[in-house]
Amino acid sequence: GWAADLGIGYGQGPWSFSVNGIWSEDGATDDRLLGGSANIDYNVAPGVTVFVTGFVGEEKLTGPNNDIQSLTSGLKLSF
Repeated sequence: GWAADLGIGYGQGPWSFSVNGIWSEDGATDDRLLGGSANIDYNVAPGVTVFVTGFVGEEKLTGPNNDIQSLTSGLKLSF
């Protein structure tokens, strides 16, 4: 199988934004995944960042297919 991932990001001051896409395929089974994400980060203080990431995708399998949606948020600490 193989996979390709492409993304672009931009940061200005405490904010950073990015969008990413992925395509993967398994040649043996013909399973496929197509998805994309959008990410927003905000630096609250040095070493403290809050983030939100959304992902949508579609997985086509030899069995059942799956639609994927997720929303994740969190806190990053660096020290």
